[in-house]
Order: sequence, then structure tokens, then C-alpha cells
Amino acid sequence: MTTPRTLPWRALSLALLAAAPAWAQAPDCSALVANAPPGVTLTAEGVPADTVRPPNVTTGPMLVAHCRISGRMAERTGIDGKPYHIGFEMRLPLQWNGRLLYQGGGGNDGVIRPAVGPQAAPGYALNRGFAVVTTDAGHQGPTADFGFDPIARTDNAYNAHDRVAVTAKDLLRRHYGKPAERAYFIGCSGGGARA
Repeated sequence: MTTPRTLPWRALSLALLAAAPAWAQAPDCSALVANAPPGVTLTAEGVPADTVRPPNVTTGPMLVAHCRISGRMAERTGIDGKPYHIGFEMRLPLQWNGRLLYQGGGGNDGVIRPAVGPQAAPGYALNRGFAVVTTDAGHQGPTADFGFDPIARTDNAYNAHDRVAVTAKDLLRRHYGKPAERAYFIGCSGGGARA
């Protein structure tokens, strides 16, 4: 009588990973970083389906498989001596519905909120197949101190939003090989004023 041969744990785990359905694996997002638009610095990570919720959310639906992109552009030092840049987050679902949702910020901006489209009910816009983007509006920190710098004021008012929307549409074309069929804006409070 022969005893069954045991596989080493590493080989077994690789075999199980290879057998896992495609939706359970993290998408490959490396091409986004390698092909970033000029003047834009990107980092990206692949997020497998049903493994995380948005940051600081402990209940509700898990997120679909997607690429999470963090970006910066227009890095500079302001007249107030502080460093500035236009920061943004974009999430690109593995199963894209051909639409882009620009998620507005709020208050004085200065913070990048998770780009999942929480105002889109039911659930998150990301989970409904939308690519979602949001920005800090060109300054870092939620206070109004950025107002001492005239470029930061212009970025906060409109320039950062225009540049992020144009960059997001470019990234969609690069990643999916086609432009968005439709683009939407959603926000409330200060974020709604951007519309």
C-alpha cells in the first residue's frame, strides 16, 4: 500500500491561488503607473473582490475587484513657503460599465476621500461598475490656510477639478482602451457647489 504524496505548503498555496476564480484575484494595475500621463506621479494597487470595505467603514457591502490609484500633479512650493500639489484618488473596477463618476469633496477640501461614490444609492458607485475619482482640490489639510497662496485658491475654486477630470478621462482611455461613454459629478455641501 502506498501513502499519498504530500505537497509542500508553498506549492499547495500556489496551486490553490491558480485555481481561484478570476474575480477573487487582484487586478494587475502596474501598466497604469508605467504609462502615467506627463507630469503625473501615480501609485497603484490591485484590490481583489470582497476583501475590503472603504476605509473607516465596518459594515455594509465589500468592494468589487478594482485598481486603486493615488496620484499627484502640479507639485510646487507656494508663496507661503508650503509645499502644494493636486492630489487625487481614482478607482477603476475590473468590470467597468463605461461611465466615470467625479466625487466632489466638502468643506475646505484638502483631504482625499475614498473614491467609491458613497452618495450613489444603493451601495457604492464603484460596486455598480463606475470608475470613480476624487481630489483634495490642490492643497493638503482641511483648514483654510491655503488661502494665503493665490494658486492654491485658484486650484481649490476650479483648476484642480478641471485638471483631475481631464487626467481621469485620460487614465480611463489608457487603462480600458476606450473613453468613458458618460461622465457624471456628484457631491453635497461644498462638494455639490462644484457642479
